[in-house]
Amino acid sequence: MLVHNDYSRGYTPVVEIYSDRLELTSHGGLPDGMTEECFFSGVSRPRNREIMRIFHDVEMVEQLDSGMNRILRYYDRSIFEIHDDMIKVVFRFVPGFEDDLQSNSDSKSDSGLKSTERLSRAEIKIRTVEVLKENPSCTYEPLSKMFNISRASVANYLRSLSEAGLVRRVGSDKDGHWEVI
Repeated sequence: MLVHNDYSRGYTPVVEIYSDRLELTSHGGLPDGMTEECFFSGVSRPRNREIMRIFHDVEMVEQLDSGMNRILRYYDRSIFEIHDDMIKVVFRFVPGFEDDLQSNSDSKSDSGLKSTERLSRAEIKIRTVEVLKENPSCTYEPLSKMFNISRASVANYLRSLSEAGLVRRVGSDKDGHWEVI
């Protein structure tokens, strides 16, 4: 949605959360020359190549052109409303999902993760940035415990985030802190 929105029209994407559904609206409709059949077959024409590159660099997208195929594995085309100037996607919640969320949160450890839960690389990077915003002096050890990964893996994630220009280390390793850019 962020990559495909037409920002030149002055509209930002919209996320709306209701008790029974999640609605995502991207402005701009289908890119010029793209048919609905191409859209649903997974052809990707990001309007914002720089945003796509950044998302790819920090591994927030796993594979280019894979999003639609993944969505259509679980939902049918009827969740999409395609208009000339916007595309809206409505994800309806499964009845009882709130009970599942509650039972999942009850079984989580102090780190917020179930012992069997594994986060994707992108999720770890997103959460790492969130942690560093809240606690710029955070060290490798708490991140290692939080995500149940090695210190070396934490170092690799921080290096990747730093190379992508999302965080930087200010000062020494011992007395410095992280700055979220």
